Amino acid sequence: MNPVINDWKRIYESGYGVGPSSYIKTKILAGLLRKYKITNYADIGCGKGLLLSWIGGGQGYDIVKLSPTVRILDIQKNRGAHHQAVVLNALLEVLQDDISAARNISHMAEQYLFVITQWSGASRSLFDTKHAYRKYSKEDIQKLFPDFSIIESFVWGFPVYSLYYWLLELFSSKNGGLGASGTLNILTPVIAVFFTLDNLFKTRGRLLVVVLRRKSLSP
Repeated sequence: MNPVINDWKRIYESGYGVGPSSYIKTKILAGLLRKYKITNYADIGCGKGLLLSWIGGGQGYDIVKLSPTVRILDIQKNRGAHHQAVVLNALLEVLQDDISAARNISHMAEQYLFVITQWSGASRSLFDTKHAYRKYSKEDIQKLFPDFSIIESFVWGFPVYSLYYWLLELFSSKNGGLGASGTLNILTPVIAVFFTLDNLFKTRGRLLVVVLRRKSLSP
C-alpha cells in the first residue's frame, strides 16, 4: 500500500480522522455544496462519511477501508460513476500519482470540482513531510484539471487553524507520529467555534480551497 495512505489509515483508526481538522474542512465543503446547489456528488477520500451525513445526494469513495458502507476506489487507476460534482477533501496531496488521479476525477465530474488541499505558500512542517507528498498553489490545481476553470478560491487557516496545526505536530512528535488521539474528538465542536475566526483572513493559512467548473458550462 502507498506508505502515505497507509499512515493516514493508522491516523483515522486512532480517532484523528473525525477530529477538529477533518470537521472544519468538512464544514467548509458543506457550505460550498449548498452555495452551488449541488444535489449529486462523489466524495472521494470520504473517510468515515462525515460530509455524506451532512449533505444528501452523495456517494462516498475512499482509498482505505474505514467504513463498511463506503466503496473503495483507487482513483489513480480507476474511475467511479458520473456525478454532478466531485469533492476532494485532503486527497490530492496523499496520492503518489496525482496526474492520473486528476484525469479519472475529471471524467467523473460533470459540472463541478471542490478541492481542499495543503497550500504551497504555507511553511512545510515535519507533519506534512510524513503525511503528504506535496502542497499546491491555485495554478497547480488549474494545471491538474485543464478542462475546468477556477471560479472561486481562497486560502484558509489563519490564525487559529495554523496554531492548532502547530500543536497537532507537537503532539504528534511526542505520540509516535500518529497525530492527535481520539480523546481530542470530544472537544471538536468547541474547537470548531474558534476556527470561525479564520473566516476573516482568507489570504493566509495552511489550506487552499478551490471550486472549479467545467469549461463547457462556463457563461
